[in-house]
Amino acid sequence: MNAGRLHSASNYGPTERLQLVVRQLLKQSVHEDLVLIEIVSVSRERFRYNFDNIISPWLNQEASKGNISNFFYDGNELVRFGLHIDSVPNLEKLITKDFKITYA
Repeated sequence: MNAGRLHSASNYGPTERLQLVVRQLLKQSVHEDLVLIEIVSVSRERFRYNFDNIISPWLNQEASKGNISNFFYDGNELVRFGLHIDSVPNLEKLITKDFKITYA
């Protein structure tokens, strides 16, 4: 299952549901012209929820194309990664008032 798409898992029966989560390492970009991107939360309340709903599906597509490198999430409200320069405009279209994006 591609968890980058919106999905849900639920159990409505009396038997406990077990969930196995397998994460695959992102392949590293082969491009040399990467921009270091940092995305932080403007409102701390729903960073992970907003990120997963707005940015993650696009990010997974870019990763599968080999346009992402060195993805890092601090577990709170900071995400950092290298992004192929041609993909930056598409990311900028996704950024809402909930996020602040910086470039290095």
